[in-house]
Amino acid sequence: MTQDWNNIPTSHQIPHTRFLVDYFIKLPTQVTAFFLTHWHYDHYRGLGPNFQQGLIYCSPITARLLERITLVDPQWIVAKHNNEPFLVEHVQVTFLDANHCPGSVMILFQTPEGSNYLHTGDMRYTPDLKEEWKILNNICLDAVYLDTTYCHRRYRFPCQEKTIQRIVDIIQNSIGRDSHSNEIHCTSRHTLYLIATYGIGKERIMDALIQKGYRIYASPDKWKVLQCLEYWDSCLLNDSFTTEPCASPIWLVGWNRVAENVPGRLLPNFEALEDMLYMANYYRNKVNSSQHGLLQRVVACIPTGWTWQGNNREYLQEKDHSRLSVYGIPYSEHSNYEELYHFIAWLRPKQVIPTVSFSSSKRQPKHPFDHLLAGTQVKRAFLQKWLNNNPKESCEDNDKQSTQQLHNKPKIARKGDILSYFKASPFNS
Repeated sequence: MTQDWNNIPTSHQIPHTRFLVDYFIKLPTQVTAFFLTHWHYDHYRGLGPNFQQGLIYCSPITARLLERITLVDPQWIVAKHNNEPFLVEHVQVTFLDANHCPGSVMILFQTPEGSNYLHTGDMRYTPDLKEEWKILNNICLDAVYLDTTYCHRRYRFPCQEKTIQRIVDIIQNSIGRDSHSNEIHCTSRHTLYLIATYGIGKERIMDALIQKGYRIYASPDKWKVLQCLEYWDSCLLNDSFTTEPCASPIWLVGWNRVAENVPGRLLPNFEALEDMLYMANYYRNKVNSSQHGLLQRVVACIPTGWTWQGNNREYLQEKDHSRLSVYGIPYSEHSNYEELYHFIAWLRPKQVIPTVSFSSSKRQPKHPFDHLLAGTQVKRAFLQKWLNNNPKESCEDNDKQSTQQLHNKPKIARKGDILSYFKASPFNS
């Protein structure tokens, strides 16, 4: 390949092909196919009305978003359904649900030479997805391009169900609902609730609120995106969302409207919260209806794994006697560290290629899942045989399953205890 290809990160290239995944900037001329795992800007950056470098393979939801929102010419978009293999340049390609956001996919590439590569894009692993991913059961993967966003031991945030319930509780504990309609009325505290979202994502939080009977305000731009997702049927979508700001005190807002998201921490923007409160009351005054009282308080819920503090306490910052409150809830649509561990332990690929740089922390191994890769068992067998022939160097055989490794105390390696190195779990150091 040319020098142009050498400038493209390995995490976007598929060996033995001229395919690119989630990469659309500074393109070489020899690309034969593009693949987009999902519609988040850091993955589709470079796409727009002027794109004409080649076909883009993606899910139907992502295809609609590209055409209607990003305004890519539909002649360049090829929509493919999950679990239905198709051929591109003699390579068999299969999309699998990535459990990240609507339309997100993992992509399995199987080349004519017999090589197999899995690109996860962004994903959240749960064990129950193994059934849907059963195509991976009997495949020896040469490499997994892994979403390593939270590939650090400290990120062991809870499952989505728990964090969603916490957000619902925060709102439900202080809001009243008119039993004669599907509209929310403010409580005596007159609170504006803000839920930070991306272009897409966090729909499970919205759905949990909808299931409680709440309506949600979405801006006209957000409304256009929601219509592309087919996450709700058209009747429920129209009943559950409103583009009238004064019709609900629960608002979907962009991240930049409430906080600055720096990996590892959250910086609330209290000035922006004041502006949002002013804007909400401006619309209420404009309606001039007695059923809409002025809002006095803001509660912002920011769902992201970056707020995880290593315990069950959520992040909370307040200002002006709790008039402005920011909750950081560790809801994430990326896998936490334990989930990544179990995912790789299940697949046993020959290689893991991180799609996000590992932490620079000195305590973090450069390749934390090396001991789970295919071939490690061969190393263990060789070392065990060697140790059996060298009794002075022997050590206790403690080859436990990955789940047991996850929770046991670290095995302290002594001089000559080579086998323990290959049995050490990355959770235990």
